[in-house]
Amino acid sequence: MSTAYTTLCTSTTTISLDRALSSGQIPIAGLAKRGRKGAPIRLLARTGRGEEVTPDTMIYVKKAGHQPYSTGYRLRDVPDVEALLRLLESQQEGADTGFFDPRSVALDAVAAFWIKEHKPAEKEKAAVKKRYADSLSKWGVMLAMWPDIQIGDLNKSECEDYANWRTGEATKTARPPCPRVCGSMSTVHGDLVLLANAIAEYKAEHQLTWSPTIWIPPKDHGRIIWLRRWQLARICWAIRGRIWDQSTGWWKVKIDPATGETVFDMRDADEIERRKILYRFTKLGTELGFRHTALIMMRWSPHAEHGYFDLDHGIVHRGGHSADPTVGKRRMSSYITKPLLWWLTRWKARDLAAGIDRVIHKRDGTGYRRHIRDLWNEVIADAGLPKEIVPHVMRHTCCTWLKHLRVDVQTAADYVGMHPKTLLRVYGQWSVEGSRWAAEAFADRSLLRQLERSLVSEGSPADPEAPAPEFRQQKEDRPRVPMSEETRQRVSAGMTALWRARKAAGELAVAI
Repeated sequence: MSTAYTTLCTSTTTISLDRALSSGQIPIAGLAKRGRKGAPIRLLARTGRGEEVTPDTMIYVKKAGHQPYSTGYRLRDVPDVEALLRLLESQQEGADTGFFDPRSVALDAVAAFWIKEHKPAEKEKAAVKKRYADSLSKWGVMLAMWPDIQIGDLNKSECEDYANWRTGEATKTARPPCPRVCGSMSTVHGDLVLLANAIAEYKAEHQLTWSPTIWIPPKDHGRIIWLRRWQLARICWAIRGRIWDQSTGWWKVKIDPATGETVFDMRDADEIERRKILYRFTKLGTELGFRHTALIMMRWSPHAEHGYFDLDHGIVHRGGHSADPTVGKRRMSSYITKPLLWWLTRWKARDLAAGIDRVIHKRDGTGYRRHIRDLWNEVIADAGLPKEIVPHVMRHTCCTWLKHLRVDVQTAADYVGMHPKTLLRVYGQWSVEGSRWAAEAFADRSLLRQLERSLVSEGSPADPEAPAPEFRQQKEDRPRVPMSEETRQRVSAGMTALWRARKAAGELAVAI
């Protein structure tokens, strides 16, 4: 069947570098061929004779002196055909002059290069695919801020403006609203680190002679919040339907119209029933130190990918039996406390009788797909607690409680399933309660005296050549010579005579 070409657009001006194509079109940049200098470039849609142009129609390029050649893309793959034309024009200018200004490289091109180079294969692990998906989300936000910027314009002022825009603050120029506002500079730090690394990779691949210096803000300090028991009690009461009144500092109350008595102002029964699962969520999170995502995937029966409870042996397996515990987040197994084991046994019997295998589930028995954060935020608001108390705070709470109970670092790390260095660096939150044991030990002076008696000093401290005593070096046992009876009587008689003489001289008078 014969073919026909329909002109989509034609370049009518000289080469313009003010804009470039979107991230999904950058592979077409390699299709640019040298044509007659100054001749227009046309984008064509190839169809059969008598056929109409559809989203599945292929896009072709026509330059002077060349037959039309395919871009490999269909119309539905190219959101902006004119942007594609402008890219081809800039490619044409580079081919004609042999020079391309690195400052005019579009951020879209850098993003598309990174997306193409880092796309994981189908056999890659889920953790790698998740990191790639998170990076795509970051690129989407950055391109929403800078839809048509060139890397030559990425100075410190632009990066600071991005930080303000990303965190929801006012920017220097009018910008569209941020699609994903964050409340942390750590998120901005991650975005701009990704941008700087992508530009460096693009520069090395395309042998650019220049690249911008990306200003990167420092990360925020780590999470320092952990739950006290009174906060945990307020969360439990909010799960049961109570509402905290910030103005009175107590739970909201109302007058019961039937009895005229003052009662608590409660959420409706349907809402209370929906929140019940959060009691499990909170108890397991604070007493076993679960991560949010790992906890909502827990099962009652053994699973290949997700964790499960082995109540016969009193052990929690935070990862599936086929998962490698050394890859990604450490999800190690640990024993369960006896009081918690009693609760888990009751919950398991109730769920299995209803045909439910997920530990954290909705009322219909189905599990949560990714998180339970919306329901959690509602309860935290009703409890009158700050919004900074997110589900991950429960893991910090568990680690901090272990610290207060004077559990050694290695044992505590084994219990919550993390590396000891991570426990010390991230999760061992400071608190004034943590210094109580040190204060009590220092107040017991008998321990200090016992320590001093156990130290041995060899040589005079003033002698610079005397060796320094080792810590806790034990004193050598010296045999004691018993005093004879004759010597004992002589010493006693002498002390008696001295006492009588001093009494007669008035030296022993007591001043009143």
